[in-house]
Amino acid sequence: MDQLFVNFCVMVTFAFFRSFTFITAQHTDAAALQAWRAAITVANALLLCHYGLVVQGVSVDLGNAPIAAFAFSNGPLAALAAAAPLLAYRAVQAPTDALDAVMSTLLSIVAVMVIRTLRRHHGPPTPLEGVRNALGLFAVATLPAFLPAVSGQRSPADLWAPYLTEVIGSALALNIITAVMRAHFQVVHKTERYRTLMQLDPLTQLFNRRKFDEDIQQAPSPAYLLLLDLDHFKRVNDTHGHDAGDEVLRVTAQVLREAVRESDRVYRLGGEELAVLLAPCAAEAARGIAERIRRNVEQDVAARTGLPEPVTLSGGLMAVHGDQRTLLRAVDALLYTAKAAGRNRIATAPSTPAPVVVPGDVGERRPAAEEPVMSPARGGAAGG
Repeated sequence: MDQLFVNFCVMVTFAFFRSFTFITAQHTDAAALQAWRAAITVANALLLCHYGLVVQGVSVDLGNAPIAAFAFSNGPLAALAAAAPLLAYRAVQAPTDALDAVMSTLLSIVAVMVIRTLRRHHGPPTPLEGVRNALGLFAVATLPAFLPAVSGQRSPADLWAPYLTEVIGSALALNIITAVMRAHFQVVHKTERYRTLMQLDPLTQLFNRRKFDEDIQQAPSPAYLLLLDLDHFKRVNDTHGHDAGDEVLRVTAQVLREAVRESDRVYRLGGEELAVLLAPCAAEAARGIAERIRRNVEQDVAARTGLPEPVTLSGGLMAVHGDQRTLLRAVDALLYTAKAAGRNRIATAPSTPAPVVVPGDVGERRPAAEEPVMSPARGGAAGG
């Protein structure tokens, strides 16, 4: 019983070690992490083999359990590679049982592949089905234990106790490893969900100010910051109610997500103030995306929300450089320049090229180099 207790302590400890290498819920990890998992599996199997039991004069160990668990998550080839040191150790320790050990390990990996195939067709097993599958797996994999009876070296009656001990012990070990991994992934999933919720604005599902502060510090170069503010948003709330205002914010967020690229990120900084981090992005592309956002908001938001008057926004666009406080102060000044110029337009830092004029746009003016560059606006509301 002492040896059996040591076996399960070793197995549980290494199961936790292996689970800690899964940092995210996705299994697409770096090669270094994959190598660590293989090394942990090998060490676990070797220790379980070293602290094996002797039942009626027959050596029994649970070394195939971590190999089977590794085969479930990494496939047969990786499992065979992980099993090689275990098979070599068994061959050195008990040369006469080497064939039994090789056949048992190969059968366990083949059985895992059969179970994996069935899972793809029938979905993941229930806990009870998992116990049944593990018992079936090792009932097949441990059959080479009866080879001494076939050769006449031992009586079959003498081999039943070692056989059942290894089958039940290995099945229990595999289920404990699976339970440890499942519990760890539940924690990882919840942690990722909570982390995501901490980074999202609950109304618009855009990234929030906390996430913005993190991203702006790590933005790849070249990057551009577009600061946006809905025009006359207070008027929308006062005239149509706060529910209508919330709907305008939700739809505006949707329009912004549709207008940007996959690499860009959209944030709600607070109230009706939004931001878009364009990274990596060239100057011409940044200016084009900013103008597309302005145009799409003007054309789509009122139509989607059912408001009788157009919804527009103003913005400031600037290359990301220097410290965050100075950058925000500068781009905020550009935003209010756009507001003062009549709203429904984007003010751009002089170093950012103006967009190509689209036929039909009116009122285009190229200021002097030291002035902010204004995007064309179609009938932007003036005043207030």
